[in-house]
Amino acid sequence: MKYKVFIVEDNQEIVELLSKALAGWGLNSDSCKNFNSVEAEIEAYSPHLVLMDINLPYYNGFFGLKKYAKIV
Repeated sequence: MKYKVFIVEDNQEIVELLSKALAGWGLNSDSCKNFNSVEAEIEAYSPHLVLMDINLPYYNGFFGLKKYAKIV
């Protein structure tokens, strides 16, 4: 089984670096495409781990962590 990691990061360069590093460790990853629907994207991907940036476009990552920790 390959573990799945979901990346919530608004800097695409960082997303690409993280995705490449995770793939090197044999992990699958996907990233947030629309920051207005983070919760739906996390639910749809059903990851084992979520990496979330602290500074996000519509709220901070601490708020998101409290909100989304229950859905994973």
